[in-house]
Amino acid sequence: MKIILLFLLTSFTVLGQNIKGTVLDLETKTPIHSVSIYLENRKEGSITNEKGEFILKLNQKLKAKDTILVSCIGYSSKTLTYNQLKSKNYIILLAPKSESIAPVYITSERELKPKLKFKMLGRLKEQVYAFGSLLIDSKIYISCGDRSYIEDNGKRALIEIQNMPNATFGDLLRRMRINPTFESYDNSLQIYDITNNSWKLKEKMFEKRAYHNTNYIDGNLYNIGGKHLSFDRKKEYLDNTIEVYNIVTDSVQIDYTNPHQAVNFASFSFNKNIIVMGGSVSQNKKGTKKYSKKVHMYNTETGYWYELPEMLSPKEVNVLLLTIRFI
Repeated sequence: MKIILLFLLTSFTVLGQNIKGTVLDLETKTPIHSVSIYLENRKEGSITNEKGEFILKLNQKLKAKDTILVSCIGYSSKTLTYNQLKSKNYIILLAPKSESIAPVYITSERELKPKLKFKMLGRLKEQVYAFGSLLIDSKIYISCGDRSYIEDNGKRALIEIQNMPNATFGDLLRRMRINPTFESYDNSLQIYDITNNSWKLKEKMFEKRAYHNTNYIDGNLYNIGGKHLSFDRKKEYLDNTIEVYNIVTDSVQIDYTNPHQAVNFASFSFNKNIIVMGGSVSQNKKGTKKYSKKVHMYNTETGYWYELPEMLSPKEVNVLLLTIRFI
């Protein structure tokens, strides 16, 4: 983690009735986001961004003894006056908070089993990973996926010649030339019937893609996002289409508009909408990824996309929708 020099974050200005400041970790001097800063006895406050910065927009100027309250989960809360804030060059340091709790003992009269029982399902027709999947009624739907096989030729060759008497450097080179590595994405739909313990394979139902998400609304499967390979399989491109498979008609329609092009993103269905968020959008040769904090909503009835408020920080994400209740 980089240590941010204190003097780079000491900028603090009073512009009219707007006050700008920064909140840092007391030990690491790194910015803290999502910190609540509010004024006692007033209905005015702010929250820090990912840089630890906040702006207090005030209806009237602060007095020297006005009290400012600072709090954040995982840190000890702090109270200081406006005069104290100015004396600290308008930088607030919060101390990490550690709490000791009494141990909790869980007991049960039931005898625990050393192993969990499970049932082996039928094998996939096409062996894939990074696919889209859904459980609908008594069937599992698996769309597309990565069929690639990547092998370290040098490591494999070294292991092989270790078991060869009088192995030569030429033997090593010959084995290194054997390259079983290949890259390929799948375009099929595999359907598993849980009741009958059987798979059905529908070949060439979609365009080849992987690392995408599949969502379900009103009898339709929606393949969104992910990536596909170039014709020569040397480059990867984010997929800009939505493929809609209708379970009843066994047909696919394609929507060529998708502003949320990413992999390893989160998505979930809500009413007639699909909400997508985050993910990674690029990766250089060194493996460094660029992430997104965008959030979009796709209306399946109109085909319109809407841009929602962004996440606090860009990242690859997963989401679990438990319940939604309106009061």
